[in-house]
Amino acid sequence: MSEARSGIDLAKIWGRRVFPLVSVLALVVILVVVALLTGMQEANLLRALIDLLIVLALYLFSGISGIFSFGHIAFVAIGAYTAGILTIPIAKKDQLFEMPPLLESLSTGPIAAILAGALVAAVAAAIFGLAILRLSGIAASIGTFSILVIVHVVAENLKSVTNGQSGMTAVPMTIGVWALVLAAGVFIVIVFLYQSSPWGLRLRASREDDVAAQAVGIRVRGERWIAWVGSAALAGAAGAMYAQVVGTFAPGSFYLSQTFVIITMLVVGGSRSLAGAVTGVAVITVINEVLRRTSAGFTLGDLKLQSAPALTPILLAIFMLVLLIVRPSGLTKGREFTIPHRREVAGKSTRGRDVADANAGK
Repeated sequence: MSEARSGIDLAKIWGRRVFPLVSVLALVVILVVVALLTGMQEANLLRALIDLLIVLALYLFSGISGIFSFGHIAFVAIGAYTAGILTIPIAKKDQLFEMPPLLESLSTGPIAAILAGALVAAVAAAIFGLAILRLSGIAASIGTFSILVIVHVVAENLKSVTNGQSGMTAVPMTIGVWALVLAAGVFIVIVFLYQSSPWGLRLRASREDDVAAQAVGIRVRGERWIAWVGSAALAGAAGAMYAQVVGTFAPGSFYLSQTFVIITMLVVGGSRSLAGAVTGVAVITVINEVLRRTSAGFTLGDLKLQSAPALTPILLAIFMLVLLIVRPSGLTKGREFTIPHRREVAGKSTRGRDVADANAGK
């Protein structure tokens, strides 16, 4: 009986705690391998992986708290500019920019720049969060949008630090595909551990009913602040990696179009699950890739369709609209990947054993 019980416990741990994490990690690796085998351009694959990192960061706050943030791209920008300042060689800073002497003398490696980007973004989020998280619902979402506007305006006008609208150049491009895959794995593990932790469970409770959560003693504002700062740190790290992938960027790289794409990916996959975040990025990336490969025009019977790159955002919008009508909770319905069938343990199913144990305890 004890051996059967231990078998049941291991099955529960595997099915409820290990399999959802392993399946998401495996999905990312499989998708990257398929993309490489099918000839996807490296630049597009790198961009897709950066999008995945940003969506994971957004999910850590918005997916678990239920408050949609329109300002997370601002933290990506903060991380990118921080990494740019720290990684551009001092000699090139002197030639290309007019930075203050303190910033001009700073120089670090890529990993230190990523950590610095995460730290600076987290500090900024901690300050913004003191005001934003006093709000809730749509008011909080509008407040996060103000952060996006503020950071964008500062990036355009603080020329001594960001080089204004001319943007940053000469950032060493030191991060490749598999480095981003590793980073995605780290992000997924962090997010999964958080959502399974007491902090994550309390935040999810506030998402379902914040009044009831407060009634049982949950400090809703404090839980949201923790997730907000942690989410911004991941977004800042993603921004730092983005800077070291593209090498050149400007304030326009972190504004409305990028915000809507990231939110679309999260909503399409299912905003209330980690599996949904990964699925949304995969689906939108595949659609973009298909549209890119057919942008030269194709023939459908007697109908010849010419190149129309401008139709891409329109087709994505139509797809999202149809999906929201057919499946409002996203492709995964806000659920994690689980084992389809419960396996037999000691001649009885797990569910049957649980019922028998419950009845025996009455």
